[in-house]
Amino acid sequence: MSRPPICSRPANEKRLLALMILAEGETSVSDLAPRLGLSNSALSQQLGIMPTGSATAGSLS
Repeated sequence: MSRPPICSRPANEKRLLALMILAEGETSVSDLAPRLGLSNSALSQQLGIMPTGSATAGSLS
């Protein structure tokens, strides 16, 4: 059984929490980062790990 692309990377608690928050609606990196306890740079790195076409594609500024 193949896994969906979003599950192709090892789980990361902050990345999974970001996905849960994004499922509620679009938000910016600068709004999301403090909710996760991450810097904008660290959050951008985590989001960059996610495959293109995921829930984050085009959702963050």
